[in-house]
Amino acid sequence: MKPISVLVLFAAGCGASGNAASSSVEELRAAVPQKSWLAMAPVASQQGAGGATADGASACAAAGPSTFGTLTHQIAGNADGVLDGVLGTVAQITQGPPAAAEPGHAVWGPIGSATSSVYRLEVAATAPSQFHFVLAGRDASSDWRGIFVGDTVAPDASHHAGDVAVDFAAMHALDGTTDPLAGNVNLHFAADGAAHDVAATFAGIVGKPSVPPDDAQYRMITSSDQSAVFRFATRVDFDGDGTQDEVAQIESHWSATGAGVAHLAVTGGSLGTRVVNAVECWDPSLSRLFYTDDASMHPASGDPACCPF
Repeated sequence: MKPISVLVLFAAGCGASGNAASSSVEELRAAVPQKSWLAMAPVASQQGAGGATADGASACAAAGPSTFGTLTHQIAGNADGVLDGVLGTVAQITQGPPAAAEPGHAVWGPIGSATSSVYRLEVAATAPSQFHFVLAGRDASSDWRGIFVGDTVAPDASHHAGDVAVDFAAMHALDGTTDPLAGNVNLHFAADGAAHDVAATFAGIVGKPSVPPDDAQYRMITSSDQSAVFRFATRVDFDGDGTQDEVAQIESHWSATGAGVAHLAVTGGSLGTRVVNAVECWDPSLSRLFYTDDASMHPASGDPACCPF
């Protein structure tokens, strides 16, 4: 599986013909990031547990729930969840006509909300096929502050790439019902039709337990057939002592059916400087089919031939 080349998309955008100042409202609207471009959770896993068996592994017996397939699903889903609010707001705003528009520039809003805050979205063409956008908000006690800010390149209707920054503290100050309460995320993405590649860095996150860790880095690469690779690091209780003091570097591969395999490198805690490597595979229902580690920290189970990769 090859990641989409952001550089290629930027080169295509920079070489596109046309005048930035002539961009229509439709082109400006289409340049604003959409949820499908920034999705982190494996598409197959979003369909929920089912009764299917792993790819080509009908004789493989499940050995209880998967640990790291389930963890991957939860972490990726939580990362998606914290972006849902702002992406939903942007999608709702752009459904209507802009309040002001001229070739290469459009402004939606100010738009009221259930609170006393108002919002506006401004999109401008900065070069042929290149765009800058700002979703900002204000209330009675503050001036406009950026919430969702970034740049995109859109050389055609299928290809999009760019960078996005979200300020959760500003969002929460304008609407106390939002979560996280503080922190920010920076995303770098490239989308090619149904395929997309997203790298996200969360920093200073404060909120409910379901939000990402206070500092985390994720990478999701989804192919057009909806198979995916998700890379991340997180703290785990690998030695079972009741404390999440080990750090696991995890790379999980998902087939289009939801079956998958995770490769782990675990350090810290009681392991000290030692590195423990582990492999776990699961079927589309997130049931474990195989597990092993090179330190016998947990009992091995299943057959490696049951793994889809």
